Amino acid sequence: MIEVEVKVRVGDTNEIERRILYKGASYMKAVMQHDVYFDFPDKRLLRDGCALRIREEDGICMMTFKGIRRNSETGSREEIETSVESREEICKILERVGLMRICEVKKKRKIYYYEGWKLSLDNVEGMGTFLEIEGKANSDAEYMEKRERIFELLEHLGLSDKDVERRSYLELSLGGREK
Repeated sequence: MIEVEVKVRVGDTNEIERRILYKGASYMKAVMQHDVYFDFPDKRLLRDGCALRIREEDGICMMTFKGIRRNSETGSREEIETSVESREEICKILERVGLMRICEVKKKRKIYYYEGWKLSLDNVEGMGTFLEIEGKANSDAEYMEKRERIFELLEHLGLSDKDVERRSYLELSLGGREK
């Protein structure tokens, strides 16, 4: 599965929420997310543009591998995800096999859905507020179509592709590559 995604830093949260709802999106829920990122001591995942994340949200824990980005305009990449029973236990296992914690990211997320898109308004601890628009594609053709649509949706919300933050929350937290 390919995750098709863009992220934009936003200033006026109320205005963005108003635009999202005016567009016809449905508010789903608000959640707290706690992400722990792992890498090898030589930082090979980071170096290759990949990430290994353990996320806890409302007592549910997921382990996610994010592959190399497909292009420089979006955060689109392969994503492999599975549920795990305990954040603490999976973290211990990863550390025992030689991986190390490199970063933790905590955020409050408000989730909306619009025509197959997931819109997340994220208040990220120590980083600010972002709007993340995400879709899923199962083929290269579907990926190309969704990549075009995601920028149309940004424009309809009064945002520009020039506003896109190309760094992941992990990269932002570690002071990584510039926008």
